[in-house]
Amino acid sequence: MPNRYGMLVDLKRCIGCYSCIMACKQDHGVVAGKRWNRVTTVGPIGKFPNVRMHYVYTMCMHCEKPPCVDACPTGALYKRDDGIVLVDESKCRACFDLCEDACPYRALARDTARGKQTKCTLCVERLEVGEQPLCVQTCVTQALIFGKVEDLPKLMAPRTKGATTHRLLTDQGTGPGLQYSKDPELGTTKGRRGKVYVDVT
Repeated sequence: MPNRYGMLVDLKRCIGCYSCIMACKQDHGVVAGKRWNRVTTVGPIGKFPNVRMHYVYTMCMHCEKPPCVDACPTGALYKRDDGIVLVDESKCRACFDLCEDACPYRALARDTARGKQTKCTLCVERLEVGEQPLCVQTCVTQALIFGKVEDLPKLMAPRTKGATTHRLLTDQGTGPGLQYSKDPELGTTKGRRGKVYVDVT
């Protein structure tokens, strides 16, 4: 069975520099006002002088059971054997609301000028030549780790003793391929539909 690819976000390392977003938009020609990936600022948290900020990276989760694929009536959205969810633009009929409403992560980015749905592709064109996704390569703090989904916790382990990983909105049954570091100092990154936050309680 082919490897299922995914990504892990090391929350301790993200500094909110947005280099991942800018690189993605420029390389893929993402339309103005839309993003394939996001960095959400969480905070300030705490009381002065012990105040801190966190930055939470999100993108398409490349779900094991992607609801956008099930919602697409034309088959334009599909999942490859390696777990990457893509859009076949030749089949897209611009019925944007169906797939967008189905995605609990709000990861789709409609291109109304062309009448096509767009989204993160995990840079499949780069993977095919042995390179990593551009957001991973561009990250100045190495906060993003790319690899096989089952290997991601092991790749995180050398960075923080006892660190584990978790996923957003697991109650939705999507099986997201994007994981987050879970560390007692930071608390747990959680989500609501279209939003993320850090629970520090």
